[in-house]
Amino acid sequence: MNKMFLKYTFRLLCTTLLYTGIASAQSVKVEASLQDFTIKIGDQTKLFLIVSQAANERVTFPKLQDTITGPIQIVSTNKADTVVDQQDKNRITVTQGYTITSFEAGIHNLPAFTFGTSAGALRSNELSLQVQTVKIDTSKAIYDIKQPIVVTYTFMDWVKDNWIWLLAVLWMIVLIGASFIICATGQRQMRL
Repeated sequence: MNKMFLKYTFRLLCTTLLYTGIASAQSVKVEASLQDFTIKIGDQTKLFLIVSQAANERVTFPKLQDTITGPIQIVSTNKADTVVDQQDKNRITVTQGYTITSFEAGIHNLPAFTFGTSAGALRSNELSLQVQTVKIDTSKAIYDIKQPIVVTYTFMDWVKDNWIWLLAVLWMIVLIGASFIICATGQRQMRL
């Protein structure tokens, strides 16, 4: 009877720990989303990494550098935004945004992002970004987008750009003239 009691107690304890681990893992939900799934080559869109969690849970976001995959580059990282759930004040949603771009046409897959939690690592969903090329009308001639601007450059513009040099030259002329006058005055006094 004692062995049977210990056996059932052990099973109950294991089951309780298992469900507690699953419940804590399920209390953190991670998701990745794109603002636009299709962009033109060189355009930008936003990538959002979203974590729904208990307010006291500590979740670490993945460390993303300047590129996510070869053709997908990170332009900037936005400040993380935290929102408290209005129905349950003990839950929050943290959103980390990234501005991304690509200069290669095609469909590019963004891998699942790994988040660190107290229950272990959680992975987000995978995403696809379609980058389209700009259509070119080859039946028309090549032309400038905008005509060159004609800029007039007057003498006063030159004076504004070089006023320090002009002032230095005028100062040198005044010094040379002053020294010439002083020398001439000194020679006249010597003759007297």
